[in-house]
Amino acid sequence: MFNDYNKLKVFLLVAKLGSLSRAASRLYRTQSAISQQIKQLEEELGFKLFERRGSTIRLTTEAQHIRNQILPAFDQIDQVIESTQGHLSQISGVVRVGTTPSIGEHAMVSLLKPFAKEYPDIIIELVYGPDEEIENMVWNNRVDFGLIIEFKKRERFLTKQIFQFNEIVVCSPKYKKNFESQFGPLLNYSQLSNMKFIDFGLDLPNIRHWLKKNTNQSKKILGDIHPVFVIENYNSVKKLVLENIGAAMLPSYLIDHGLISLFPNSQPTTVGVDLCWNKFKNQTNAIKVVHEFLLSKKTL
Repeated sequence: MFNDYNKLKVFLLVAKLGSLSRAASRLYRTQSAISQQIKQLEEELGFKLFERRGSTIRLTTEAQHIRNQILPAFDQIDQVIESTQGHLSQISGVVRVGTTPSIGEHAMVSLLKPFAKEYPDIIIELVYGPDEEIENMVWNNRVDFGLIIEFKKRERFLTKQIFQFNEIVVCSPKYKKNFESQFGPLLNYSQLSNMKFIDFGLDLPNIRHWLKKNTNQSKKILGDIHPVFVIENYNSVKKLVLENIGAAMLPSYLIDHGLISLFPNSQPTTVGVDLCWNKFKNQTNAIKVVHEFLLSKKTL
């Protein structure tokens, strides 16, 4: 049973263009690669497909028969695909996606332009809030999807992790220099009680995860440190760190030349972002399109 239809598509293109080199150019491949596929196809079929006459190639009688028989079938396949794509692009509606500002600004915004180009009649509305609030919105059908890092009741939803990123503790060079001038250059975890931190919550959730991963003294150390600012937005946290306010955990994709690692030899924490949706909610065609689009993308 013949099952490599890709070779037949190559054959049809060569037959249409009358040239191996033009077919190779159209497919962004080398001429030798196209020639090899034609040779393999001839071996599978048991007869020659092309004969060379001077600088041109012509179809053999057998090849003309094959082309005439299969061309309508391939044209019909192309029409079905184009029709389906056209149908999808005409689907309209508003789809609400809830997430934190940090994830929305980096991950979702980067997807809006290609999505709008592919599906011009579907509007994605971003709704910002903390993870727990977005979780409640998904449960109460106030948004269609949530992009969530930490769940309170994950079991209520259907979820799929769509990307990950690493976080490390950073500060500005000036802040570290000022700190070392007071407490010395040999920084260790016990000295964290003398530092100022910016985090997403009063219980320092980001710093807490990092400490647990890097020292067995995390519980004692956490009892001695408190945040100077609580802000649930990585970009805002970064601005404060650059202003020499304190240290913070930041995603690796936000770290640039203005920031330095506070503990270069420590292990970063890995943060996973899950797409979640209410398993009891009926999905419209627009929601289904956005669902498949998000599941197919790796945004970070």
